[in-house]
Amino acid sequence: MARRADLLISCLMSSFFVSFCLAATLEDTPEQWLSERVEEYQQQSQWWQYGWSGIHGVSAIAQGYEANRTHSKSSERANTVGAVSAALGAGDVLFRSLYPLPEKSQIPGLSDNAFRLKVLAERIEARSSLAGHLEGWLTGFVGGLIIAAGHGKESDAWEFFAVTGLVVEAQIWSLPRGAVKDWKSYQRSGQLPRGHVKDERIASVKLAGARAIRHGVEFLWWF
Repeated sequence: MARRADLLISCLMSSFFVSFCLAATLEDTPEQWLSERVEEYQQQSQWWQYGWSGIHGVSAIAQGYEANRTHSKSSERANTVGAVSAALGAGDVLFRSLYPLPEKSQIPGLSDNAFRLKVLAERIEARSSLAGHLEGWLTGFVGGLIIAAGHGKESDAWEFFAVTGLVVEAQIWSLPRGAVKDWKSYQRSGQLPRGHVKDERIASVKLAGARAIRHGVEFLWWF
């Protein structure tokens, strides 16, 4: 009788199954993820560099042209200072570049991608440091003094100072600063911050059967 009960329960439970979905978040390996992040930051650095060098270059050409064609001594002086400042800004972006990054690691034990992230983070930190902010405002201050010292108007001097400082702040603000955060996290834990879900898969779990045992019922599952 007990055997018949075992068989009956097993047959009934085998014909019944429960399926449910488990969201399994599968992430890349740390090195693959690091490679993707570095590639992303390289692209952002490239756009930042080309964008700001283009802005400074166009500004230098426009102000140089305006200084050459104007008959006002004050406008000529202000535009000349502006053109020189913009040309220096373009040179600074190109010669203190974020991009390209080195291909090979120069530190034993540090992977190529980790070394690239380190170099980029250091370059961004140098530009966004207190010295980086002060350099821009100091350029605006010196240029304003030059404008005000000659035939330039005092209002032109203040305008140059304010615009130069704000442009530098915008330039710093637009840096891909996420690279600094990721590098600091990598230094602490050897990996990037978690939370980046790459894929979702469906896992099916089915009730395969059941059988009676001495103190209850034993369920069998298929994964």
